[in-house]
Amino acid sequence: MVATVALALPASAGAAMLSFGSPLSVPATLDTANNLHYAGTSAIQNGTGVTIHNGHDGADTALWNTTLASGTPTAPAAGQVLSVSLKGCAEPAAGGPAPLTQFHLQSLTPLPGGGATVAVTSQAFDLPVCGAATAAGGVGSGATVNTYRPTNMCVSAGGYVDFNDEGGFNPQFYPSGVPYEVIGAVTGSTMSSYIDADGTNNGDALSAMNVTATNGFASNPNAEVLLRATIGTGTDSIGACVAGGSTPTKPPPVTHHPEPGQPGGPPGVVVTPRPEHVSRTGSVRVALFCSQKTVSCGGTVALTKGTVTMASARFVSKVLTTAHIRLQLSPAAAKLVRHAGAPGLPTTMTVAQPGQAPVRATITLKAA
Repeated sequence: MVATVALALPASAGAAMLSFGSPLSVPATLDTANNLHYAGTSAIQNGTGVTIHNGHDGADTALWNTTLASGTPTAPAAGQVLSVSLKGCAEPAAGGPAPLTQFHLQSLTPLPGGGATVAVTSQAFDLPVCGAATAAGGVGSGATVNTYRPTNMCVSAGGYVDFNDEGGFNPQFYPSGVPYEVIGAVTGSTMSSYIDADGTNNGDALSAMNVTATNGFASNPNAEVLLRATIGTGTDSIGACVAGGSTPTKPPPVTHHPEPGQPGGPPGVVVTPRPEHVSRTGSVRVALFCSQKTVSCGGTVALTKGTVTMASARFVSKVLTTAHIRLQLSPAAAKLVRHAGAPGLPTTMTVAQPGQAPVRATITLKAA
């Protein structure tokens, strides 16, 4: 491998600006949701009953280059990260909500045996959305290059600079997270990835020993994250960066989305409004998706019409699983459904878990 480092004319003796990372010579054609090397799992897609393959958890993800077919993936000297050029965009799901576009840049220190430790995390930035107008007047695509300028971010000699996203998990539209299209297909390059909910913060070890089907470390051959960093050394850097790669001031707070069901996070249960059929005996099965990642869901589910409770039952559901809960309507409630006719009877489905806000959706009951 031929290592190339771009040097600008030094501003003064002992100062230089150096660039390293991807040469950005190919478009971003690969993304974080579909093209990372995890075994993945198969599960029932929420609200559809269709079994699909989820490549990995839709959680916090770090990407960094360990080998480049052209160029060097590591910082040639200790210094301050002045700017980072990143190629690509966030891919929206057809018919779904807008993708989460927020990401961070991080400096990493290599670990013996593979992987790295997070040293410093930048302030939050945003990727353009693929196919949408950008602030510069273009349209976001795999060829779009944006430049970001982190504040007081140091990197040590031999360290990496990574792309760190927050997953953007949505059980129906982004089950493996938002497809961040920031990866190029390059023969001879190798990109590392690490996935862990709230596990890519300052001080966290992104260990190559942590390998599972849906998270942890993975080595991704013939791929590179399309990221190129420029650092300042000497008088082109804040002094502490040159002294040892540490950040002299308190880094900006890292904003990660809490896990589903946790304070400040999304609901622990997701209910998709849809029609459900009531049998002749008055029973009905309603679907709910447990979006919690580490603790099973459990509580009560109830169907109401106005102030009248039509049916209720307790439930338990495994993590990241769609559960079908059987409810038995009272004779009076079943009669209301039959008399509603073809349009069906709109009812409110309420899912309550201890310590969480209730989740509600409108469910239309139809006679079988």
